[in-house]
Amino acid sequence: MTQIIRYVRISDETCTIKESFLDFIESHQKTGKGLATEISEKLEKYGLSIFDCRGQGYDNGAKMSGKYNGVKAHILSLNESARFVPCAAHTLNLVGVHAAEFSPLMITFFEKVQAIWNFFSSFTSRWEKLMKTLIISLKGNSDTRWSTKKEAITPLHSQIKDVLQVLESIIHNPMTNAVTVSNATEKANQSGIDGGFPIRRKHKVKRIALYEAEDDSHLLTAETDFGSHCNFVFDSIITQIEWRFEADVCYSSDFQSEIASFKYQAAAMMDNIEKSSPIDILQLIHKYSLTDAYPNTTTAIRIFLTIPVTVATCERSFSKLKLIKHYMRSTIGQERLSSLAIISIENEVANNIDFDDVISEFASRKARKVALN
Repeated sequence: MTQIIRYVRISDETCTIKESFLDFIESHQKTGKGLATEISEKLEKYGLSIFDCRGQGYDNGAKMSGKYNGVKAHILSLNESARFVPCAAHTLNLVGVHAAEFSPLMITFFEKVQAIWNFFSSFTSRWEKLMKTLIISLKGNSDTRWSTKKEAITPLHSQIKDVLQVLESIIHNPMTNAVTVSNATEKANQSGIDGGFPIRRKHKVKRIALYEAEDDSHLLTAETDFGSHCNFVFDSIITQIEWRFEADVCYSSDFQSEIASFKYQAAAMMDNIEKSSPIDILQLIHKYSLTDAYPNTTTAIRIFLTIPVTVATCERSFSKLKLIKHYMRSTIGQERLSSLAIISIENEVANNIDFDDVISEFASRKARKVALN
């Protein structure tokens, strides 16, 4: 695991939002309770108390954000003020991924899109033949990133006829082996779909009814069936967004009255408070020493700025991890790995270190000479 802390730093009446890398945690646990314990122990190691935490955010996996046995739940049992905010980026991605898996028809569709890309990308000769015809390159889709599905569909949708033409040329090429011809034939058959929707007859249900005239209401078109699948997917998207972004927030009457008073005070001191950001408002409070007059407002703004909206910083730390622990450092220890990661990620702090002081401290710790009286 990677551990990042987010906080508001106030220095010389200047307010800034900081995100600092603590460490890579060599996790030995697989349960939510065990992972929560490791997180708490790492905070204690650096002199930070879990009871000072006011927010927590993860990648929205069940093990991390589970309502009953996730890391979120176990940390909330220790500190109910550590409100959980789901990562917006991961949440929207999960909504899209689950929507694509809601219908068997859509699962099959994305599998065919991926199969076409795999067919061409697996051999250099096929890919070169394809790129001589296409303007935009085909792309594969991923089950972990919803955006890749759109990226895979867009070039295929605009160039489906060209792709089909390349597949047919591979079929009729005498230099192509039998396996390739069979695969190309299958992909061509799958891609040669008519733009219209075929009509299929609905099963008749016996019932007593009177009809004034014959109609074709008993015919169910594939277009109607497709529309039904889309409606189911839209319902799934709406339901998951409401569930994953649900919030339970309540405010005291004292805080509400304080906010009502503060908005008039702030409007008189700021030119355009409607367009001011929360950090600008917090800067105003500390500039004019209004913390004692509006303590709840100050605390609420600091908590609002501290709670993580996304875990993008954690993802970036993993990108650094790939650069640090490469194949030439495959046996690197945990302590050295964490130290190199801190130097690389927190490079602004590292660049301001006085190396003379570091060398002197190192020499004093390693000195073996004994002073003689």
